[in-house]
Amino acid sequence: MKKKIIAGVLCLLCVYADQTNLDMLLGSLQQAEDLSKKTIQESAGYVITYTREDLDRMHIKSLKEILERLPFIRYNEDANGLTDLFYEPFQPTKYGQIKLYIDDKETSDAIFGNSLQAFSEMDISFIDHIEIYLGAVSFTLGTEPSITIIKLYTKDPARENSAMIDIGGGSRGKKDFIYLNGRDLGDMKYLFYVNHRDNRRKKIKFHSTELSRDKKFNSMYFLLYKDKLRYELFVSRIDIKPFTAGAINLEPKLAHISTRNFFTGLRYDDPENGWHNYLYFTYSNNWAYERGNGILGVLPQNRFLYLKPYKSHDFKATSTVTEVDIKKKFQITKNWSLLTGITGKAKHFEFLKNRFDNIDFSHLPYNQENLVAGYIESSYLLNNNNVVILDLKKDKYFENGPVDDYDQIFFRTGYIYNSPTIVTKFFLGKTDLKPSPKQLLESLNSNKLKKQTYTAFAWELQKKDKKQKFSILYTWMQIENLIIRDIDTFKLINDTNNLIYNTLDIRYCYKFDLDNKMEIEGFIVKPNRQTNPSSRNLYGAHIMSYNKWKNFNFFNSLVYRRWTKDQGSGFDYSFTVNYRLSDKLSFYFKGLNIFGSAIKTNYYGYDMVKSQIIKLSDVDVIDREFLVGMEYQF
Repeated sequence: MKKKIIAGVLCLLCVYADQTNLDMLLGSLQQAEDLSKKTIQESAGYVITYTREDLDRMHIKSLKEILERLPFIRYNEDANGLTDLFYEPFQPTKYGQIKLYIDDKETSDAIFGNSLQAFSEMDISFIDHIEIYLGAVSFTLGTEPSITIIKLYTKDPARENSAMIDIGGGSRGKKDFIYLNGRDLGDMKYLFYVNHRDNRRKKIKFHSTELSRDKKFNSMYFLLYKDKLRYELFVSRIDIKPFTAGAINLEPKLAHISTRNFFTGLRYDDPENGWHNYLYFTYSNNWAYERGNGILGVLPQNRFLYLKPYKSHDFKATSTVTEVDIKKKFQITKNWSLLTGITGKAKHFEFLKNRFDNIDFSHLPYNQENLVAGYIESSYLLNNNNVVILDLKKDKYFENGPVDDYDQIFFRTGYIYNSPTIVTKFFLGKTDLKPSPKQLLESLNSNKLKKQTYTAFAWELQKKDKKQKFSILYTWMQIENLIIRDIDTFKLINDTNNLIYNTLDIRYCYKFDLDNKMEIEGFIVKPNRQTNPSSRNLYGAHIMSYNKWKNFNFFNSLVYRRWTKDQGSGFDYSFTVNYRLSDKLSFYFKGLNIFGSAIKTNYYGYDMVKSQIIKLSDVDVIDREFLVGMEYQF
């Protein structure tokens, strides 16, 4: 079985403008109408930013539209019809490689590690702008290491100071209702958001079975500011028709997933004195039921040694995460600053039900993971144009039951030269990624999984002026002990081969004027054929244009991917037009994957009667659909 091409990029330091003050050089910019200029952590890595203006003109309806445009990967979905950017048949989900944050809060799940799968098709109208940090990013962004971090920054209530209703519909009866209210009350400000979405996906016919990927979302977000304190509350319920689900023959007779998520927390920010602290609590409740059209799957003994077939699976689990983070920044000298911090996480998960026909596997000896982490980031400004950075971080994971504890080390060092028109950066780093609790659960009574290690070097050159910006990014990355599934035994193991990838990304942006701009990007991912001889080079490109004419805003996008031999190639042309009838009322129309030619995915199962692999070919993971709606502000 050929291994999945995993694209990873080690982050570099990015700096805008020539600043003489170290804080400003590292991204602590002044107040601006564009909130991304205040939140962007330039010292944290190679950053792609979608501003508020970009998102409004694109009229983004879900994070999925952004994920499709990420360099070095392709958008993909797993057998449940959920987002999995590194999906490969029979292989484990790589939960730790991409993490999703709402502001500083990781949308985590104690069992699976992150909730990008569930969140990617939700509405994000309460989000002001998006920042995507590619590579082994700085720990200033999160407490646990990752290869890519996506940060969704919520809207500023003072900037909104109004209410908005968005009502829309689309292909196959899709429905959307959004209400958002942000107010500045002087001594405090708040943001309140609710959404109901009935997301109807294209049905797929396989033999006599109609497979559904429909999802229903109900979500609420509340944000309250008071002086230096910030309180957050997020609640969501998602009901999912999970495509082929766990059916070994790809034909479930009945399948349903329901997940409920809740997080609340308090944050304290005092930038003048260098303090950034938070306390969060997350609760998740997941339920799934599957019944096969005949045999659903095979029951594991000693974790994936075949024993007997089963026809149904009933699963229910709850999990909690309590996390605290204390950061303090010290200005040692005019040119030297230190960021230090300590993080703690307590994760608990419980299987209330895990029944295969009449056999229950809910009572497992492993149900808890605790983390303590300490870190330090040293930044030194050599002169007005040169800065060096050194990061160190140590994670200690305390596992219960028969699972051994894990240690993780993160290290990086970087140098950057910055001038008004040219920026060049060099970066070298190494980070560990331990197995997720789900992978550890799957490996109980089996072999111990080692932590994965990512080592990378990157170089970037930027050239810019008032109208245009050109950048070229080269990275080299080696992955040791990648967790894969052995197809012969169906167990999780560490790959004994070191995987090596060279990547090159070229990006060009030109602003014709304040209302019109164009962006072009192309990349290549080149695997080491000695460790992965069946692989081929991966290519991708996109071109986007933003245009305005009178009361019309236009957005055009063309995304191309040439991927593995099994996945083939494809292009996605999408179009959005917004018409503003008045200051309060506007209308929009979107066409996604208009020609139905976006890259597709193949899914594989097993026919136990004929003892052979079966294939569900050329499934659209990006649906061809059209959306129309109206937005009213008051």
